[in-house]
Amino acid sequence: MTRVLAYEWAEYKIKVNAISPTVVLTELGKKAWTGEKVEKAKQEIPLKRFGFPEEVAAIALFLASDATNLITGENMVMDGGNTIK
Repeated sequence: MTRVLAYEWAEYKIKVNAISPTVVLTELGKKAWTGEKVEKAKQEIPLKRFGFPEEVAAIALFLASDATNLITGENMVMDGGNTIK
């Protein structure tokens, strides 16, 4: 969907990008991810940790900045390297 919208809206100079994070330790994330499953899941991630809301916000700010004027149709995967395995 990101790529299709980026293509369709490019003529209007509208950039479309997506952010796909791993588990993010928001209040809900902390409640949902407790106990043994937390450590097991983190061991599956190359960087061995979940994300923080500030990290997702930083990527959103980056994508909204002029530094990305030529970036559209991208999916910024924030998964601690999980998809490179």
